[in-house]
Amino acid sequence: MPVPAPGAWLRRLADLVAGRRWLYPILLATALLPLVGLTAHGYLTRSRHLTERAADHLRSVADLSALQLQERFNRLCDLGTSLATRVRFRQLVAAGQWPEAIRIMDDVPRDFPYVDRILLTDPAGSLQADLPEVAAVRGTGFAYRDWYRGVMQKSPYISEIYRRKAEPACNVVAGAFLVRDSDRTVGILVLQVRLDTLLEWTGQVNHNSSLYVCFADQHGRLAAHPHLAPQAEIRDAAAWPAVARALAGDHGSSSGADPVTGEDCLFGYAPSPTTGWAVVAAQPARAAFAERAAELTRLVGFYGFLLFLVGSLTWLILRVLLARDQAVARAAALHEDLRRQATALAESNRALLAAKEAAEGANRAKSEFLAVMSHEIRTPMNGVMGMLGLLLDGPLTPHAREMAEIAHSSADSLLNVINDILDYSRIESGRLVLEEAPFDLRSLLEDIGAMLAESARKKGLELIVYYPPRAPSVVVGDASRVRQVLVNLVGNAIKFTDTGFVILRGDPVEAPGGGGGLAIELTVEDTGIGIPPDKLELIFDRFTQADASTTRRFGGTGLGLAICRRLLTLMSGRIDVTSTPGRGAEFRVTLSLPLGPALAPLPGPGEDLAQVRVLVVDDHEVNRRVLHEQMLAWGLRNGAAASGTEALAALRAAQAAGDPYRIALIDFQMPDMDGLALAHAVLADATLAAPVLILLSSIEQKGDAAAVRAAGISACLLKPIRQSALLNALMTAWAARTAPAAAVAAAPTPPPAAAPSPLHRARALVVEDNPANQRLAAFQLERLGVRADHAADGREALSCIARIRYDVVFMDCQMPEMDGYEATAAIRQLEQGARRVPIVAMTAHVFPGEREKCRAAGMDDYIAKPVQMPDLKRIVERWCAPPPAELGGG
Repeated sequence: MPVPAPGAWLRRLADLVAGRRWLYPILLATALLPLVGLTAHGYLTRSRHLTERAADHLRSVADLSALQLQERFNRLCDLGTSLATRVRFRQLVAAGQWPEAIRIMDDVPRDFPYVDRILLTDPAGSLQADLPEVAAVRGTGFAYRDWYRGVMQKSPYISEIYRRKAEPACNVVAGAFLVRDSDRTVGILVLQVRLDTLLEWTGQVNHNSSLYVCFADQHGRLAAHPHLAPQAEIRDAAAWPAVARALAGDHGSSSGADPVTGEDCLFGYAPSPTTGWAVVAAQPARAAFAERAAELTRLVGFYGFLLFLVGSLTWLILRVLLARDQAVARAAALHEDLRRQATALAESNRALLAAKEAAEGANRAKSEFLAVMSHEIRTPMNGVMGMLGLLLDGPLTPHAREMAEIAHSSADSLLNVINDILDYSRIESGRLVLEEAPFDLRSLLEDIGAMLAESARKKGLELIVYYPPRAPSVVVGDASRVRQVLVNLVGNAIKFTDTGFVILRGDPVEAPGGGGGLAIELTVEDTGIGIPPDKLELIFDRFTQADASTTRRFGGTGLGLAICRRLLTLMSGRIDVTSTPGRGAEFRVTLSLPLGPALAPLPGPGEDLAQVRVLVVDDHEVNRRVLHEQMLAWGLRNGAAASGTEALAALRAAQAAGDPYRIALIDFQMPDMDGLALAHAVLADATLAAPVLILLSSIEQKGDAAAVRAAGISACLLKPIRQSALLNALMTAWAARTAPAAAVAAAPTPPPAAAPSPLHRARALVVEDNPANQRLAAFQLERLGVRADHAADGREALSCIARIRYDVVFMDCQMPEMDGYEATAAIRQLEQGARRVPIVAMTAHVFPGEREKCRAAGMDDYIAKPVQMPDLKRIVERWCAPPPAELGGG
């Protein structure tokens, strides 16, 4: 029977594997198994040989080092014994002639340089002489040292290592020797050796080698280690296996972690018989096995190359023989994959088409819903706000006017929320259309200042509006949307600012790329609470505020800034913000607006006002700068003063120089000396040529016309000041400077409200942080015959309850500082078994479990907002006791 050729065998093998692919890895592993076994055997044999050789070397070094250590201590013992047995030395010690004994001891360090210090004590262990001398330790008792106890049993005695307290402090080992005369002990001689000397020796052993030697005394404490400073704390190494075995008298080798470095090492250890010390020779495993690692690398490289060569040849042969079958299989798989992808793409297209139709339908439905809701909501709101406006315009009692104003303010807030929601929805749906018409930017900024001036005045803020006098002001764009953005930003600045100022500033700059456009940078800056850095981008998200907690101090929908950004995006503008928490924020709006037809310039101040000197007196630096630029633009000369005292000095200096100030613009509200006081001081100074005085104020001077006239004020202007109004006031006051001061109309002062007569009836406390809800609850309770006080938060409620006895407390659950749940717990703790005041939860939460939560907090009853009169009457009748004859405490 003929033998098949090698190619036929390979072909038969390929045909076999082609039908059974799992045979391929088995065949390859079978072919490579001998090589793998040979590699492993060679590595293990070589590794074992290298390990044994390293262990033998370390044992030899440990034995040799133990002999050298023994020889050093033998020399130390010989030195100490020869000194202790000298006849003259013994006689001097026996006679107590310690200074003479010291002179003999002084020769020892030159004979044996390893001795660092020599001590000489009496038989009781009290130090009598030392070299070098340290007077501070003379007379110290050393009976507690182990060399004292050890030398009493045998002499000489090598001590354990210990820390020397004398200067300089260091770790030492001592040799102790009895000094005897006529068979009696007359003293103890102690030779101290610094551990530095042992470390120097071990350093010589370790030179240019990773191997190092370390010693441990008879108690297992490290006496020398190359990685342990001689001044370091003495370390216990008795648990180190190599030290423990050497102390037990064994010779040998081991492996483990060095207790000082924590590094894996090989150890050789040996005992020092005379001293009882342990000697350990150590070498890091990485260094000891470096040769083994190199050997392994070479071995693995060689056999790896063989494995790669055999495996590659086997894989190549089988791959070539199986290429046709694999190509056919790949073609079939590719065809199936293309078919599946075509099916999935068709299904995806159908799903996208359906989603598009659904989105378009939803958008149409939303647009229709917005149109209907806008009509249905605005119609009744228009009636409510219109009728409230008519009611406020007519004659009302103070009580009725207050209620109507609260209703009007609440309706206005509701309308703002509705407008924000509708505006945002229109922007999202793409139905908002921008207008393109010329408008006066300066007038728009001044109108915004006038609109929001009252809000700023109520909070005592300085509202400053500034647009450069010579800058072009007519631009083309949607004035109503620019106004909406700026009103939102300035309103937010006023809302979040308690003290200081709010500035609305316009800065025209050339548009990028030219083309006749004007880039306007509108800045709103405040000194309010500021915005944390991590919230600077979040505030532009819808329904988001910098403070999103449930007890946040400021309300709002969180849509205002989102609408601003969307509107500016539609107008090809942008908005940026920078802020420092606690110091304020600055919003910058940048718009590229084409220039419109130029307006006729404002009439100048006239030739008679040209180069007239004007003094601006204002404690606010920004106001002074704004007025300074306006005066210069009108051809006037001006100076500035930051206070009344500084202004008087400037007026007198100008008068003395022969160039007096003819006009003074005086801020009314200034520290130390206000505007009226400054005007009186100017009139009272006979040395001054009285200038024309114009008063600038952030608050209306109602009822102060007589005081203004008496101070010589020619005109009063309300901040923020329009440029046209300021120019008119300057021209009018200058023209009438020789006439009597213009009368300042005084606003009628409303008659004082009649004081309510005291009523002896049930008394309630309303704890509510919303002022409108406070007044509403008070009115409702008064309708029921209950006197009502109010508190703005839980802390204020605790103060009221501590002073006044209330029949019932209506507690809002969510308030700043201290909410209703915390306040109720604090009230119950204060009562401590005394009379329990009924507390009724008054909350807008109507979720399941809210009533049980209130009761668990210590509240007695629950009423939901909005509060209805029948429900309130039922609560009052349930919890209010009959009116007492007299209530104490207020």
